[in-house]
Amino acid sequence: GEAEEALEEERAFVEEVTEDDVQGQLAEIIKGGEPVFLFEGRSEIGPRALGHRSILADPRRGGLVHYINSKVKGRESFRPFAPSVLAEEVGGWFEVGGEDAEGDVSPWMSLTLAVKADRAPLIPAVLHVDGTSRLQTVTAARSPFYHGLIRRFFEATGVPMVLNTSFNTVKGEPIVETPRDAFQSWLGCGGVGVISLDGRVFRRRSGAIEEGSRVGRRGRFAAKTFEDAEGVAYRAEVRMEGRENLGDVDVGSRLAVEVLGLCDGEAVAGEVAEELGEEWEAVREVLESMREKGLVYSHTPM
Repeated sequence: GEAEEALEEERAFVEEVTEDDVQGQLAEIIKGGEPVFLFEGRSEIGPRALGHRSILADPRRGGLVHYINSKVKGRESFRPFAPSVLAEEVGGWFEVGGEDAEGDVSPWMSLTLAVKADRAPLIPAVLHVDGTSRLQTVTAARSPFYHGLIRRFFEATGVPMVLNTSFNTVKGEPIVETPRDAFQSWLGCGGVGVISLDGRVFRRRSGAIEEGSRVGRRGRFAAKTFEDAEGVAYRAEVRMEGRENLGDVDVGSRLAVEVLGLCDGEAVAGEVAEELGEEWEAVREVLESMREKGLVYSHTPM
């Protein structure tokens, strides 16, 4: 299917880390301060991401607002985030009132409510400056996987909600639709945290790039360099097959383009430096930077 095809395309960049209790695993990752990129089932129609194409984080960590806006979403740092809340717990955290105080009052993330005064300091990452939040209420009947994940987070932290923002990471990019979109978007922002794809959890491959590492690139690429009046290149950009969503990626220097041209999957990193007549540390830094952008992968032969 589509998921297996997308995984095969990105296998050099990712490794599967799925545990038996996936919802508990994801809850612990969020609790630990990392974002979870959630791709679950069919996509949604409407203006909000509701747990099928979402980026999730810990609402207790106020510093995550700036981090997700700048590092993950690439947008203004003041943009607020919304919480996805267990419907059965909403009355204890928000000023709902009326007969529906414990119910499914905002299933489409369309209602803005005041957070109870004693609860507000506990969820700074989803709190507006006026003490309100635009919340989504989540039920087990409508979203069993998502509800179970939030329930596990609640059991671990005492907070019955997670920060939820749409799964798109490039300015102007729509919410991801397909597994291929999801992998590209996640890897394009550095592959931070984990991605959960229909119950399978993946991390970006990491580890130091050594002189003996094999290095490859995601696909074919076109490059352009910018030169000053003296003809000295001061910036280089590449556009790569399989990373089209990123557009023109600033790779920093002409050296990066030359290194990229040699990364064919069989190239040895140290030999790349030798062939270019460059110091190993300079080439290693270039490789690490491009791996962070999802352009280059590395592996160590067994």
